[in-house]
Amino acid sequence: MAGSIKEMLYTSDTGERWLVNIDESNGEVFNFDDYTGVEPFDQFGVPPGASMRYVNWQADSGQLKRKFWVGKPNSAAFIQGGAVTVAVLNGNAAVLLPGNLGTAIGEYRRLPNTSTAGEDTGLNDGDAT
Repeated sequence: MAGSIKEMLYTSDTGERWLVNIDESNGEVFNFDDYTGVEPFDQFGVPPGASMRYVNWQADSGQLKRKFWVGKPNSAAFIQGGAVTVAVLNGNAAVLLPGNLGTAIGEYRRLPNTSTAGEDTGLNDGDAT
């Protein structure tokens, strides 16, 4: 994180758009769309049980590592990796640091358990009850 937090749009793997608060400069680097107040979106924030996709980044010096959320599934940062300069906070000032992207982790969703304990499943196991 390097500075101002901004509402930006994340596009999920299924095409849903989530309005999330993200670091503005890095949101732009990692393909989030700007939100001006008129774009439609499906949900405010990340749905319960879900996680946004991200990439691991390491500075060229090797001394600093960060995780950065990626705004779109077809983002080159997520698919190809490579060299990326990001903004990081150094004291009270943001500085640009060159580095490389490593592991890319896709989004995931844990589906809620909607079954009710003791509910008849309708399966027949051959007994009378």
